[in-house]
Amino acid sequence: MSRLKLYFGDETARRTAVCQADDPPILNYKSHAGRWQRFRNDPLDRARTLRRNDRCPHCCRALVKPLELADALRSRNNLPIPGTATLVGFHCESCHWEWPA
Repeated sequence: MSRLKLYFGDETARRTAVCQADDPPILNYKSHAGRWQRFRNDPLDRARTLRRNDRCPHCCRALVKPLELADALRSRNNLPIPGTATLVGFHCESCHWEWPA
């Protein structure tokens, strides 16, 4: 079983000299955590936005579809991960009214 090694700051240079060739590579925590940092509060904000806009302001029907950009995170199978795309607006399927998020 392998172990995931993380480092923080200037300790990298000292530890790299000590590491042997068969050790797994050391990953920088800041660079990998930064990718997920922008999604930390997103699910809650996204849920609130979807709830606030669940009815069309024009015809008051509940046939609302969210409009998203094509920037969703991809899984290992290269499929978009639901809920990670940028929400830009909403579209009413009944009256075709559109409004921003």
